[in-house]
Amino acid sequence: MYKLLIIEDETIIRKWLRYSVPYTDLGFTVVGEASDGEEGVDKIKKLQPHVVLTDIHMPKKNGFEVFNSVKELRFEKVIISGYDSFENAKKSIQHGVVDFIAKPIDREELISILKHIKGKLDNNCEDSETIIERLLGNDFKIDTYSVITEKIIEWIKGNLTSTFNIHEIANELNYSESYLYKIFKEDTGFTINQFRTNCRIEYAVRIIMYDPNVKLYEVAEEIGFQDVYYFSQVFKKITGISPKEFKTSIVGYTS
Repeated sequence: MYKLLIIEDETIIRKWLRYSVPYTDLGFTVVGEASDGEEGVDKIKKLQPHVVLTDIHMPKKNGFEVFNSVKELRFEKVIISGYDSFENAKKSIQHGVVDFIAKPIDREELISILKHIKGKLDNNCEDSETIIERLLGNDFKIDTYSVITEKIIEWIKGNLTSTFNIHEIANELNYSESYLYKIFKEDTGFTINQFRTNCRIEYAVRIIMYDPNVKLYEVAEEIGFQDVYYFSQVFKKITGISPKEFKTSIVGYTS
């Protein structure tokens, strides 16, 4: 199931959106609601939805301000508005909005939009996993690990862009550094630092696949690299090709 978040300040419309559409049948689950833009930003950051269905005109932050506040995150965007204007449509395109639907909302039109998004997400997921497997190899695919290793992986992914060392993880999980190093290496075949680097590069691959127009320095910064040239070196060392070559030969984008 793909996660969907609803942001709408009008209670009646918000509840109609929540309960009148057969989301489960369409492959979605509604993970939350927000009644204004600021709450919407908080829930996007917390819930990490695949799709955000939002009104434009709301208290505290409008729909476009919401998108600007979470521009580092990637999700499908559907805009709802009572004011179907060219300016709104133009802004929607600039913010990568999948579709623009005017009030009063046509239920069948919304269902059709969600079916289109589901197909897009399915294709992106399949293509992404195939390419990541080809680039990083089967050894990187997570199978069933010990509870301790799973906790380390969870900790790494939660702190992916920050600078940390095994001492911090050991303190957090209340184990000795040597024990964590041994268990993790035995389970995964990687050191903790190697695994973190692979996670970062996998994230970079996903970013580039989702948005081929993204600048490489933006990708580097988002995954925790301060130097784009060093990022490119690490990317090539792990995948065998540079991120620019990846854009060109795999994604079909030339910059």
